[in-house]
Amino acid sequence: MPYRFCVVLCVAALLGCVETQTITPVENDSQVNGNPESQRSVEDSPSESARTVPEEETEESSSTFVAVDQSNDSPVDDDPPLTQTERVEIGAGASGIPDSSPSQALSTFNSLMTRIHQAIDQEQWEEAGRLLDEASQFDPKSVAAQDLRDLVTKQLERLHQRDLGQKFTEAIHAEEWIEASKIAANLETQDSAVLEQIQRVTTLIEAEQLIDRLVANPERLSRPSIQTEVSRLRNLIAGVDPGQRVGEKSKRLNEMSRRWTSPVVVNLTSDGYTTVLLRPGRSLGRFRTQTIRLMPGEYELIGRRDGFREVRRSLPLNPDDETKSVEIKANERF
Repeated sequence: MPYRFCVVLCVAALLGCVETQTITPVENDSQVNGNPESQRSVEDSPSESARTVPEEETEESSSTFVAVDQSNDSPVDDDPPLTQTERVEIGAGASGIPDSSPSQALSTFNSLMTRIHQAIDQEQWEEAGRLLDEASQFDPKSVAAQDLRDLVTKQLERLHQRDLGQKFTEAIHAEEWIEASKIAANLETQDSAVLEQIQRVTTLIEAEQLIDRLVANPERLSRPSIQTEVSRLRNLIAGVDPGQRVGEKSKRLNEMSRRWTSPVVVNLTSDGYTTVLLRPGRSLGRFRTQTIRLMPGEYELIGRRDGFREVRRSLPLNPDDETKSVEIKANERF
């Protein structure tokens, strides 16, 4: 009996210890955290910092929202509106092809075609050509635009030929024969008067170049080969209006040619024993006196006689010389 009683007491003691351990943490929580009512008050009421942070976030969000609204409500755009051409160029980008929808491209093309017809009606051919280049970006296969381009191209070429004809006439009046020849190379004409002027220009260019070359070396004019050139020049400009400049050059050449082809009378004296040679020219033989006629130029007389030293005499003849006397004989022995 006592044994059983002791067992019961032990079990009861063990149960009491377990209950005490279970209740103890609750009591410790209460001691640490204080009054349970205060703990609930703290949990139910947000802290001061907890209330402040949401208010700051709300103000920042509101401020950001207001800034965006102000930006959208008051856009700043000081640039003027773009023209049609500028819109086309911007839309074309780097490729040069307008970036627009088919309906927008068609609308722009039709607008350009209207302006092209207006330019053609006013004979503004260069403007029409520029607009056609712009329209071809929107519809490069348009048959109507191609027909207009053919018309504009022909008109522009006609104007170009008219300008060339005017410049050609101005060059002729100024006696700029080489410039006139360059312009004539691009002229397309069947006008007989213009073709005659072109032929005249060609003739005068050749004639003036030949005259300049002959006048630059007048001492050669007395030579037969040079006189052949002079004769060809006279035939070249025969029946052609030489103009003032070429005409004056031609007169000067004729005067120089006359002077250099007018012979000079030369009276030679020797001893009858000396053989006289003329260089360039011929042998004059032996004589005491002899008269010859020579063209102006540079000559030399050579006297030779057996047993005597050779004698040389320079004989320059100028165009203005009428007569000239020279003595030549070999009389100095070795």
